[in-house]
Amino acid sequence: MKGGPWARYAEHMLKGFYSPIPMHHASKKPLTRAWQVACTTAMSAASIEKLARERPQLGIAVAGGYGGLVPIDIDTDDAEVLAAYARAMPRPNVAKKGRRGLVCFYRAADGEPLPRSRDFMTPCLDRHGRKSKKPLISILTARKTVLPPSIHPKTGEQYRWLTKGTLYSKPVSNLVPISARHLEDLAVALRPWCPPPKPVRPAIVTPSDIVADKRMRAYALSTLRNEAKRLAAMARDSGRNKRLFDTGCVLGKYVHHKVLAFAEVEAALIDACRSNGLVAEDGETQCRQTLTSGLKKASGDALPALGYWGGSTR
Repeated sequence: MKGGPWARYAEHMLKGFYSPIPMHHASKKPLTRAWQVACTTAMSAASIEKLARERPQLGIAVAGGYGGLVPIDIDTDDAEVLAAYARAMPRPNVAKKGRRGLVCFYRAADGEPLPRSRDFMTPCLDRHGRKSKKPLISILTARKTVLPPSIHPKTGEQYRWLTKGTLYSKPVSNLVPISARHLEDLAVALRPWCPPPKPVRPAIVTPSDIVADKRMRAYALSTLRNEAKRLAAMARDSGRNKRLFDTGCVLGKYVHHKVLAFAEVEAALIDACRSNGLVAEDGETQCRQTLTSGLKKASGDALPALGYWGGSTR
């Protein structure tokens, strides 16, 4: 079939139990903002065919997670990192190359849960020379990755397959299976580059840690629950990131005055962001940074004055 990658391969991928995503030509931008739906629900053959007729030059990506697909993005060409990866993980029978590194395609082993999306972060310096972190290897089970022969937007060259087998020739059931044990071994192998985060001391909340007035604690917990519920219910493309920051601003005073522990606020709101899809879209690290910024912004705010029945008088 003539045309671009979408017109040539999308319908065939569907037959291999993959979920294809249409991409703008020579871009990493998906055709629709609601592309995350593809991680759980594939387009119909009729929709794929119609789009192929109307937009024959579209590029193509695949949705991680659908059908048990586990793409792993290795964002480096460092020989030592690649060797450590090879010691921990089985050799894939399908892999593709972009500008840097490679993406290996696996499937979740039978009886194993689908691994969650995550990033193995390595220390680096940002463009201002400040200490930061960036993903070295990423599990893409709630994300997408562009496939050959789509055009890379920066190099102008085609993505290419590194293996004889491709996602166009092998159904997902024929990919090499991986288990949770493989990913545990990978985390250990990457410790020289991606040290585990320092353990967070569990927050023990006692009356002396918060305030003598137990009503303030109850009021703050109610506020946290309501804010988390409101955040979790937000739809995609509705300002979820800004809402997360604003929620941090609302709750910052309670953390600053030790009415609420940072750990309990963070846990509740990050769970809310998992529910509304923001973690899958922006990554857990970015969500935590946004929340922390909101909490800090309101850290000096005074606690509300509670009325006789426990409600705020201002």
